[in-house]
Amino acid sequence: MLLILIGKSGSGKDAVMRELTAKHGFRRIVSTTTRPMRVGEQEGREYHYISKEQFLEGIARGEYLEYRSYDTLYNGIADTWFYGSPKMQLDPAENSIAILDVQGAQDFISYYGKENCCVVEISVPNTLREQRARERGSFSESEWQRRAADDDIKFAPERTENIVNARIVNTNELDRTVEEVACEYKKAKNRLESLIFAQEVDRFLNGEMKIHETITLGSTPNVLKILGSQSESVIISQSVIRNSMNDESIHMHGHSSGHNIPADTIKEISDAIRNPIAVMRGNRADTVVAITQLKNQDDKNIFVPIALDKVGNNMQVNSITSVFGKDNIERYLIGHQNNYLAVNIEKASELLADIERQLSQSASATCSANNISHSEGNVNTPNLEALTLPEDVIYYDDSIAYTISSVSQEQHQKQRIFVDMDGTLARFHDENKYLERMWEEGFFEQLKPFENAVDTVKMLAQDPSVEVFILSAAIEGEPPYCVAQKHAWLDRYLPEIDQQHRIFTAVGENKAELIPQGIRKTDVLIDDYNKNLDEWQHYGGHSIKFVNNINHKGLVGELWQGDLIHHDKPAAETVQDLKEQGVGKWQNVIKRKAESALKY
Repeated sequence: MLLILIGKSGSGKDAVMRELTAKHGFRRIVSTTTRPMRVGEQEGREYHYISKEQFLEGIARGEYLEYRSYDTLYNGIADTWFYGSPKMQLDPAENSIAILDVQGAQDFISYYGKENCCVVEISVPNTLREQRARERGSFSESEWQRRAADDDIKFAPERTENIVNARIVNTNELDRTVEEVACEYKKAKNRLESLIFAQEVDRFLNGEMKIHETITLGSTPNVLKILGSQSESVIISQSVIRNSMNDESIHMHGHSSGHNIPADTIKEISDAIRNPIAVMRGNRADTVVAITQLKNQDDKNIFVPIALDKVGNNMQVNSITSVFGKDNIERYLIGHQNNYLAVNIEKASELLADIERQLSQSASATCSANNISHSEGNVNTPNLEALTLPEDVIYYDDSIAYTISSVSQEQHQKQRIFVDMDGTLARFHDENKYLERMWEEGFFEQLKPFENAVDTVKMLAQDPSVEVFILSAAIEGEPPYCVAQKHAWLDRYLPEIDQQHRIFTAVGENKAELIPQGIRKTDVLIDDYNKNLDEWQHYGGHSIKFVNNINHKGLVGELWQGDLIHHDKPAAETVQDLKEQGVGKWQNVIKRKAESALKY
């Protein structure tokens, strides 16, 4: 599904997108341009770079959803640069994001369909927009007035009302804005998944499915993720649906008697398991039971047993094993108090009140969308007996259905390790007059390696839980030797790191600002230069200083107070030190967090 951000200039769209890509795994749709690639940019990251002739041929072939051109001066020569968004197939498993104008959003909706797009307009008071524009420097009063008037026309309500899912005001609380945008996207994605599931059930009812075809309800609900599920989706087989809909007099092989659930109720299961009344431990170690608000024809609450992380057909999924109305729910809720795993406070309180029971007064929602919805706790009612639930039961509120869990994404992401070259992998400072000689052809390619550091990176590259990148500064200007020489050096000493995992920045640029999809809190930088390490930590990453043969002596500036590794230590010992400092063991941290609560 695609999240489209629109909004007036200065509304903060870029900042919101950076946060969503960095913290919530959104993938930015990469546009195509004819402008030259700048130092520090990488093909396929900032843009796809092609010639003007190729771009115009693409326009003629109808390859672009939308495109635009800008007249400019480049090296003193008049030129026209083209930018455009190619038509592409959306990956349903990915959360994609793009910043567009109103016309671009309409073009995307026309191509992909309204149900596959979530358009969020980011707005901000005009006084704050002007303040931000002034803070950017080179402010022109006349240019600002022109842009403001132009924006008022482009974003008039009558032009956006038919395409926008939500309008969100972005003041100076970026975190809150990001959460609200993510929640609107999740709501839209839930609606899409429920729609697709209902359509698949209709296909089953019409006899249009192959005999062994299963039906996907959608992505794994957050409540199952915080209980430990590592699967991406929930499925249900045709036989389970058939048995659930059958009359009680019908007995299918491998199933109990039918459960007489109407087809329209079956279609609501996708939505119901996202925010169940409670989740209980099942009869088997790998199963849970979701108690839903759905009712069967006898007004009994519908229970949905789910086998977690079931492996089959070379994939791992959560599989619904039955759908049925529960008899004697009072006896079940009271008699299985030790089996409660997660509870929606409000919904469970309503259900328990019907049987003259209540939750503990201390129950409060630990799983809610921060700053958006929060349950202050259970209201104790005199004369109603409280259930005694396990101490580690997870309490949540309705927002669990539409938050995007950063915990769940971290469970499935490799930890990224970014390693500097000069002074970390290569013995840059050993060379006489290195500041003058680094302009010479062959200088970088001939640098000797810190062998222990190179061997350490080789070992890290073999760890399936991490992804290793080279992150190095490259000098600009003519002759353009630097990047080519560094590639040659890496091809010789670290061929394990392919060119897609080599990032070169301009000298003096903030490395932390150029990371694909932004810095995650699990990202690690190994570098010999304190300034880079400080900036990395400022953006939320984990910094580890490489102590080489000349630094960390207190001769210039303050000593680094964080984690360290040393050039003269064998690789195997260094890898062990890195593991103790958080490299390669993040999954264990996430597992502990997932066992306790959902952190948005």
